[in-house]
Amino acid sequence: MSDPDPAHGRRHPPDEPPREVIEELLEAATWAPNHHLNEPWRFFVLAGEARERFGQAMAEDACRSLPDPNSEQARALADSQMKKAVRSPVIIAVAVDPPNGPKIDGVEDVCAVACGI
Repeated sequence: MSDPDPAHGRRHPPDEPPREVIEELLEAATWAPNHHLNEPWRFFVLAGEARERFGQAMAEDACRSLPDPNSEQARALADSQMKKAVRSPVIIAVAVDPPNGPKIDGVEDVCAVACGI
């Protein structure tokens, strides 16, 4: 049974899924069509303390545009970002590798990554 996330009423499994399950998900994502077969996706699997570091980076980025980084608003926003990063046992972040070649269309690469996701 999973524990409810009080902030959103969602349920997340309490334990990290087996590595084989994560690898199977990532393998399925790589079957997304991409025009020049350049496989533009990059997957980053974050678990354990890496989620906390990711949350810290998200918090810093979210607070960057606030007028006062020490305000109550900034602290609440940073706390919210940190909680998001650790509420699930694993985060799979996905990025698009920048196009490299004259025939590679960046929009097509973004679409291919979106299909993989």
